[in-house]
Amino acid sequence: MEEGRPEAGQAVVSGLGPNGVAAALELLKRGYRVTVVEKRSKYTRPIHLHLRSTYLQDIRRLSEELFQRLMAIATPIEENSRTGSQACDPVPNYLQDRRATPREGEPCPVWSRLSTPPERHVRLDNAERLFYEFLQEKAAEHDSKLTIRRGPVLQLQPTPHGYYRVLLQGESEDLGVPALVVIAEGGKSVTVRDLGLESVRFSYPKYFMSAHVTVPFGPRTRRIDTDVRELVDDPGVTPAEVSLWASGHGDSNEGTWVVLEVPEALLHQHPDQAEEYFLKGALLLMGAPVGAAAKELRAKIKETLHKGALLSRKRGANLPGMEAASKKTFAGTFKFEQQCLRFPAAGKNVVVLGDAAGMGHHALSSGLEMGAYDLVALGVLCEELQRASEPKECIARYAEAVRNSRLRLLGLGMNEYYPDSAAGRLRMLHRAAELFGEGES
Repeated sequence: MEEGRPEAGQAVVSGLGPNGVAAALELLKRGYRVTVVEKRSKYTRPIHLHLRSTYLQDIRRLSEELFQRLMAIATPIEENSRTGSQACDPVPNYLQDRRATPREGEPCPVWSRLSTPPERHVRLDNAERLFYEFLQEKAAEHDSKLTIRRGPVLQLQPTPHGYYRVLLQGESEDLGVPALVVIAEGGKSVTVRDLGLESVRFSYPKYFMSAHVTVPFGPRTRRIDTDVRELVDDPGVTPAEVSLWASGHGDSNEGTWVVLEVPEALLHQHPDQAEEYFLKGALLLMGAPVGAAAKELRAKIKETLHKGALLSRKRGANLPGMEAASKKTFAGTFKFEQQCLRFPAAGKNVVVLGDAAGMGHHALSSGLEMGAYDLVALGVLCEELQRASEPKECIARYAEAVRNSRLRLLGLGMNEYYPDSAAGRLRMLHRAAELFGEGES
């Protein structure tokens, strides 16, 4: 084989989260010999994944055995409600945007996926461990086409022919030039950054604080849109609507995942104020009991928060953040923006999948749905490459399909992101997304 040319039938997947596992299984079903690279040595994120029927059907198509194992640890969601300042009664969370108005327009596949009610939820760390164990079994089978490399960091090196060679940092190992490299590393992909792929932002950032608390909430999810003044004692705080989420679990030992939006003006609040903000938000989500019951619940939340995720006693550069305490990775703060890669691919053999390709809506587990949706484009790409079509053109068609899916998701998220904007401004924002999709500036 000529130096720098791809090895037919070889593929590398970077990232062993849910999207990376799905991509590896898709490639195996299509006959590739797959090497999966994961730099993490363990799974520690207790975020709750919401599993819609669309995602579960995709997993079942890839592997009946994996589907059954996932169903065994996932808990049915009995309630998925949403209330807001303009609504007195709870409504199904997945049917409305932040304006408390039903979603309208022609439902495209992306919209349909996110408008499908979540059926079950599971902790991300538990799901990732299950997926990893399943892949280990696949790799151990006789004549297996799967290899797992855990620990090293993937590095891509361009070749003169337009392909990328895969190296493993720290092990001085060369995996050669695969026919296909799939980057499924999540929204903060180091490989995407190192490749210099351009990300276009369509919104101002939103900030969130989050923590997993051991107080049970039951098999339900709740979202509340409220005025930030409900969560702070300062009467001078500027009014602003913020979104709060709580995701419980059927097993009380699994606790509750709490996510609170934080206005930019409060990013530098004192850690004690940040803790009080979190406590008030969590109490509101859990029903805000009164009297002794409220004091007891507040004490439980505070106790579990300090055991597992201490609010920083130092001012952070940006966020009033929660830090992992001791050896428990328990909580975090994060930033969300409507964005997507201008071209979610590189060279003749590298493609980006899932969150790493961009996000346009912060619905719970929307990244999971987008990663599964990208499998369609990945499957088409595999078929074209296996027919010996021109690789550069195949990669370009994949990139266009994935980018267009993010633009449709962006349209879904506009009303959510700009709830107070006039209709004319929203139309302008939609048109900006359309122009970007047409390649105009």
